[in-house]
Amino acid sequence: MTWLKAQFQKQFAGGPAIAAAFEQPVDGYSVTVLFGPSGCGKTTILRCLAGLERPDRGSIAFRDQVWFDSANGLNCSPQLRGVGYLFQEHALFPHLTVAQNIAFGLRGRPPNQLQRQVAEMIAAFELQSLENRLPRQISGGQQQRTALARVLIRQPRLLLLDEPLSALDSLLREQLRIELRRRLAEFKIPAVIVTHDRTEAIALADQVVVMDRGEVLQTGPVAEVFSKPINLRVAQLVGVDNVTRVKVLAIEDGLPRIQIGTQSLLAVGTAQPGTFASACIRAEDVVLQRAAGASSSVRNQLPGQVLSMTNEGPLVRVEVDCGFALQILVTKAAVNDLELTVGTRVFVLLKASAIHLV
Repeated sequence: MTWLKAQFQKQFAGGPAIAAAFEQPVDGYSVTVLFGPSGCGKTTILRCLAGLERPDRGSIAFRDQVWFDSANGLNCSPQLRGVGYLFQEHALFPHLTVAQNIAFGLRGRPPNQLQRQVAEMIAAFELQSLENRLPRQISGGQQQRTALARVLIRQPRLLLLDEPLSALDSLLREQLRIELRRRLAEFKIPAVIVTHDRTEAIALADQVVVMDRGEVLQTGPVAEVFSKPINLRVAQLVGVDNVTRVKVLAIEDGLPRIQIGTQSLLAVGTAQPGTFASACIRAEDVVLQRAAGASSSVRNQLPGQVLSMTNEGPLVRVEVDCGFALQILVTKAAVNDLELTVGTRVFVLLKASAIHLV
């Protein structure tokens, strides 16, 4: 297996040092998402990978080629790196048609070859009948596909995408997340994507790199990072819905028993009796029922009452008082099946593995 290995720092005058520290397999399709709030250094790392910024120290290696090595004074040009870079605003040329924009990166190729490759990309990205339109004459989603086709027609070894969906409205973003993931898989090109959108990171990433203030806080598979943050700051950044201060009462069969509100629950984590910790519970990891689950193996089963309900697109956020306030995400179908309204009596089923202590 071959890798992209990034271990470098970039310091701007008057600003924080931005440090990259991650690896990504690049034998085929894989997506690493740089995730964090605006201004934390994600785009700077992307630009350093592309060769558009020069780090102050460290190294960048792709497969068997060293792109940057401060110790040896080596810094490959963007052209030699062979990366594709998709900017946040798509950067389409407003005076060129869709076909001309896609062909721009292949200037100098024989006309027959150029026409064939452009036609293949137009078909692959379902842009037929739009070839002769200008960017202002097509939709935001079609602009995004045109920009991606223009990058991919050059067959880059690594694809870098800076907030690729942020310029689109929320409904279109939701539709294009799935399409973007599918497109990247089809072309089998490793990608590094910058985003501050939690849903986008979950939908696109194989691996996520959580950043804040120029520092990498946690790296790992997306499901692991979002469900098991290593500290309270990461839990806040990845949007864990329920973070509550708890006291560790005892250790039972290797699991911490914690005091949370008026309830005593089993959780997962490393803790000592008598100490305090923060319990992280994702809203989607909680199950609601109208009656206790007598046949269920879930050991944490709590009676509660619905305090509030808020629509969030296809889901409903339900707040339940079960000895402590708990945010739960359920489908609208579940709301109807359970006949949930404010004041409804319910039972909360919460696996120990769904309560992560930090």
